[in-house]
Amino acid sequence: MILTTLLAASVMGFQEPKPHTMRVTVNGEDVTFATTQPFMKQGHTLVPIRGIFEKIGAKVDYDSKTQMVMAYKPGIEVVLKIGSVKAMVNNEEKYVPMPAQIFSGSTVVPLRFLSESLGATVSYNEAAGWINIYLPQHEDDLQPGSPPPTP
Repeated sequence: MILTTLLAASVMGFQEPKPHTMRVTVNGEDVTFATTQPFMKQGHTLVPIRGIFEKIGAKVDYDSKTQMVMAYKPGIEVVLKIGSVKAMVNNEEKYVPMPAQIFSGSTVVPLRFLSESLGATVSYNEAAGWINIYLPQHEDDLQPGSPPPTP
């Protein structure tokens, strides 16, 4: 009986994350994710880094030997290691609340970390089924306290 309970609990602990049925946009434009969709894990919304960064015109590279992900765009450089809670954002060390990880062939990171590393704001409406990342195109686009546009 105890062995059955422990076995059931351990199997339940290893369940695959459930994908969101969330529409993700950057500045109101839909983001297409090639293989992995956003999902929740331990209270964090994880999103594929490539889909978001490519939507803003950044180049994304992955070094499988070092397990390092690098994303570059003028004014933005993000470097992180799979499994680490530290990342470099524009040569400044940042804490990642949940380490970058590989899921179904995609590198996923917490949405909050990703948006903060881009200098963006996020609107999240679970009931309506959307997440909008608002990235100012110019420094004066975003005024303090102004809400991001809704998709």
